[in-house]
Amino acid sequence: MLCPLLLNRRSYTPAFTIAAYCSSGIIGEQISSSRSEAIPPLLTYCRSCLSAQLAYKRHFPAIDWLISYSLYADKLADWYNQNVSEDFTKMRAFAMSVLQEESELQEIVRLVGADALSYKDRLTLETAKSIREDYLHQNAFHEVDTFTSLEKQYKIMKLIYDFHRLSNAALEKGAEFSDIIKLPVREKIGRTKYIPEERISEIETVGKEISDALNGLVGGEEDEGI
Repeated sequence: MLCPLLLNRRSYTPAFTIAAYCSSGIIGEQISSSRSEAIPPLLTYCRSCLSAQLAYKRHFPAIDWLISYSLYADKLADWYNQNVSEDFTKMRAFAMSVLQEESELQEIVRLVGADALSYKDRLTLETAKSIREDYLHQNAFHEVDTFTSLEKQYKIMKLIYDFHRLSNAALEKGAEFSDIIKLPVREKIGRTKYIPEERISEIETVGKEISDALNGLVGGEEDEGI
């Protein structure tokens, strides 16, 4: 289930098991786990605010990521960087930044329409949509999507990050925004959450497809940005 600390999907990790909802937030309770993956320090308290708007849109878990928070983000950052990936918290910061920017851009869209936005701002909205739908949205009744290991969570978010970064670079090199958002590889990003844990290496294949697809839009050029 999503935890505002690191924008996590529901995991096998005990620290993200929800014991009870209460008026002041959510209390996490440690439970036994048969999984062999490393277990982070116990998350004992965080404030997770439910959103009626997200629930109405059938976005579950319906936790508002903009007003929810954890008091332990800084304390747990080193653990995640050491046990999952050295840039794990960088991915978390990227996701939160994009979601916050989306909220601000939506105000502009409501007032003057999406046509008033630059292509980079439109790309930000598309990236935020991917974070919400491809990463945060989770089907508790799906045999694969019910739980997601921390490694898989990181890999999915890294795909979204890479697509956003490389798409921005492609725009600077003259690629058409409409061509970027129509790339078939975007659908593959959304389907990675249904990849079983034993085939997690397939996610890296999608990452290579992202790079190849965006390189193709700028005539096959490849450098640090593309």
